[in-house]
Amino acid sequence: TAAAKRIPHSLSFIWQEAVGGETKHDTLENIDPGTDLTTLEFYNTHVAMSFTPPKHYMFYWDWNSEDGKPITEMPDYDVIVLGTFYPEVYKLTVHYVDDEGNSLEALGAPDYTALVPYGLSFQVPSPEVAGYVPEETSVSGVMDEDDVNYGKLLIPPEGDFDSDGNPIYGSLDVTVVYNPIKGNLHIFYVKADGSEVADSYNQVISDGTAYHVTSPSVTGYTPDQAVVEGTASASDAENGLVIYVHYTADVYEVTFNVNASDASISTDQEKRHIQYDSTYYFDPKAEGGMEGKEGAYVALPIPIRDGYKFLGWYTLPGDGEGDLVTESTVVNTVGDRTLYAHWISDTEVVSVEIEWGNLSFHVSDINWEADEHQYVGATFTPADEQNYVSVSNNGGVTVAASFSYSANAGYDEIEGNFVQDDKVSAVDGPVELAREESVKAWLTLNGRVNFTNRPENGFTFVSGVCTVTLEERG
Repeated sequence: TAAAKRIPHSLSFIWQEAVGGETKHDTLENIDPGTDLTTLEFYNTHVAMSFTPPKHYMFYWDWNSEDGKPITEMPDYDVIVLGTFYPEVYKLTVHYVDDEGNSLEALGAPDYTALVPYGLSFQVPSPEVAGYVPEETSVSGVMDEDDVNYGKLLIPPEGDFDSDGNPIYGSLDVTVVYNPIKGNLHIFYVKADGSEVADSYNQVISDGTAYHVTSPSVTGYTPDQAVVEGTASASDAENGLVIYVHYTADVYEVTFNVNASDASISTDQEKRHIQYDSTYYFDPKAEGGMEGKEGAYVALPIPIRDGYKFLGWYTLPGDGEGDLVTESTVVNTVGDRTLYAHWISDTEVVSVEIEWGNLSFHVSDINWEADEHQYVGATFTPADEQNYVSVSNNGGVTVAASFSYSANAGYDEIEGNFVQDDKVSAVDGPVELAREESVKAWLTLNGRVNFTNRPENGFTFVSGVCTVTLEERG
């Protein structure tokens, strides 16, 4: 019997050159399993790429191998290599002590510890301790050097690692002081994260003192005790009495109206729930979230309508009316509500596909507000058959595409020109593209590298920058 033929696979590199920068990708197809990747220029060029991370970040390549380490021999599957910047990890510790500095662990308040990536925020509610009032009901801040409200980053501790084996680059220690409240009733009004929603209440009490305190009204929240009432005992008077009233964010129902008789949406997406102070992305009654947590993050539905482009969900039904609601919109009004789909005819939509070598991206501006849009790609100038810029108009609006090239330092004696498919005729001026039309502009480079003016880091494959400019022509 003949051996089964092994199917070629691809090798893809996906990376960012700066924190939060544009994601780029490059792919080499049709690599036979067993191929020594170190013999390929494509492999060596990309593996050698490195970008200096900013302070408190790390850059490294993450391979989709079993152990995450570099692959040198092509396996029998597609290889994907992710290059990105990862923030350093810091250890947050919150200590809970009394007014004399003694630990409150025996009273139910042990130290709190967590690993927080650099730049991320944290909020830790202070635990309830009988007979004591914390000076802060929660500890919050950002793990960076500019917003350390409670201490100082200590950089670096030796030999500290997280559960994945990544080094812990520093620590932040915070101390919350609890004061005894003998002879006082103290009521805190807090949210789930421990932050206060209203000023606390304080009253001097003695044995037999009656108290009746109405919890303050807070927009979008409901307290678990509308009224705090009772009679203080001798023990309350001696040791003090601390009561927490917990406020829960209200939940509302959202109805999605497709706003057109020929539009549709699945029945199970017609309604969902939202929660005050959360985003529309969060459904407090949805299933499938984190274990032990109520609710889940659920994308807003996308309705379908032939011949139209969906613009999004709005608070009012009329075209151009109401506010756009996205998954990141925070719920800051009360009550159940209806959101309305807004539409635009396909004939009014700008939709363009741009390809540059192995890179490609889609341009879709529903409301084309600017007179022109520019899209820039670095000229890595790979194989001749990839050295083109292709622009395809698959929208309903005629656009004009023009192309330009500018050389990088060290390549300033190279001239870049764009020619048509015949590789001879120049691409003159903006090229108008009606619906379903496309143009392919081949980049030709003439001249030589000026080695005197080369960048200090030596040879680079990036000779210059290609710019595609799009203009609406109606």
